[in-house]
Amino acid sequence: MSANCGTQFVEPMYESEGNMSWIATCANFPELYGEQCCQLIERYFAGETLEGSYACNMVAIDWSNIAEYYPLDNLPWNNF
Repeated sequence: MSANCGTQFVEPMYESEGNMSWIATCANFPELYGEQCCQLIERYFAGETLEGSYACNMVAIDWSNIAEYYPLDNLPWNNF
């Protein structure tokens, strides 16, 4: 198990087709933090009552779902 889903997990997972010592990682999607914050700001200005804190979105990523969240042809770090 590892924490966060970055190049150190995704690229070896694809290269080995899921046959590596790490079987899963917890993705917290730091590339989406700005979008998540903007959604809260929009809700605030729409008059909604907000809670005191919010957790970031997290998903356990393994070979069975990696392509759904980190498709090989559209990896978030390739856009930087």
